[in-house]
Amino acid sequence: MNDRIVGHRPTNKVLDVLEVLSQSDDGLSLTEISRRTNIPKGSLSPVLHTMANRGYVSFDEDRSLYSVGIKTYLVGQSFGKRDVHMVILTNQMKKMVLQCQETCQLGIRDGARALYIAKEESPQPVRLKSDIGRTLPLYCTAIGKALMCDMKASEVESLLGKDLPPVTENTLTTLDQIEQQLTDVHTRRIAFDW
Repeated sequence: MNDRIVGHRPTNKVLDVLEVLSQSDDGLSLTEISRRTNIPKGSLSPVLHTMANRGYVSFDEDRSLYSVGIKTYLVGQSFGKRDVHMVILTNQMKKMVLQCQETCQLGIRDGARALYIAKEESPQPVRLKSDIGRTLPLYCTAIGKALMCDMKASEVESLLGKDLPPVTENTLTTLDQIEQQLTDVHTRRIAFDW
């Protein structure tokens, strides 16, 4: 997962496993986790076994797949309840949903990707599909465009690079297109997903 090793190597392995599993909806096999984290299977197996025994990962014996466990969920939930900023933000998000009757999401920049850290659902039957903990490229999300709208063109290019693969048929794939949209977002102070 990370080409750089900073800090304690075994701890990095555990964190890489959790990050990879958090991005999977259906779970991952030992082989797939090994491939995505660049951790050899021999080193990965005891890490996963220990994490499963402690409840931080879950193992589906029928399918031989690992996924995030209940204790990982509980640890994450404790942050949202104890961090004063998250409490204030989620209260404001609830107020916004009551006013506009639309889903409200909170995201931060994680490198060149938007990381979704909170969400309040709309009461409407048709809702936006998104998941807390997921990341998407900044250039193809409203949150990402809002996070970049005050950046200089050189900063955007340095952050995104020149290779902008499409996520949908509507994805902007050139820096010129993105710059134009970021100028619009900066002016209007509103960003859109298309």
